[in-house]
Amino acid sequence: KIDLAKEMILYLKQEISFDTVLMDGAFASISVITFCIDQKLYFALRIARNRKVCINGIAEQLQYHPSLRLYKNERSKTVKGYYKGIELYFTAEKRKKKDGKWEVVFIVSNIDLPPKQTVNLYKKRNLVESCFRTKKQYIGLLDCQSTSAKKQRAHILSVMLAYAVLSIAKFYKKKKCPEDIIHILRRQKGSLLAREYTDLIGNYHEILKTPAEGYFSRCFLTFWQGYMQL
Repeated sequence: KIDLAKEMILYLKQEISFDTVLMDGAFASISVITFCIDQKLYFALRIARNRKVCINGIAEQLQYHPSLRLYKNERSKTVKGYYKGIELYFTAEKRKKKDGKWEVVFIVSNIDLPPKQTVNLYKKRNLVESCFRTKKQYIGLLDCQSTSAKKQRAHILSVMLAYAVLSIAKFYKKKKCPEDIIHILRRQKGSLLAREYTDLIGNYHEILKTPAEGYFSRCFLTFWQGYMQL
């Protein structure tokens, strides 16, 4: 899993320009950290509470370290320290769980930011989580039963194409999420569905007018061209 992530990052660096990666706790290893530093990438990773770090000369697990203890109404705190001999920044964040109880989670990064900014930076990763949730629950990402790699690739590209279309539709219809567009389409029948669908996709000549819209259009066309080549 870690080797695959590294391979994907190296490939993407050749195709697009970016300088920051956000990953969950499964990737908070010394291997990934040194890899990001070697590649001159900024990173913010969720890190397990039982990892031992050295801060202000005290070596202790993150969950018990006095430098990361949150007092009273404090919601987050960032301190500089060392993990496996590498100088990094550690952020403790107090958040409310679904059951209403509070918990403290930790982020490790190589970016010197105020704690709130570090927390908000890591939260951007939620966009990826919601993207895959929609693809799995609503568009059928996991529903391909073929054992052919070529057909599986075609299925994945179809799902990504559908998500790109839904994202464009969400933008034009000013909806909160792609699922809202799916609900609109499911409520339509026959010719009403066709007219609503056409309206949601819009005219691609109009889409190309602004850089942001042009980006979505290029994504759509890239997925479509890749799908047609299969």
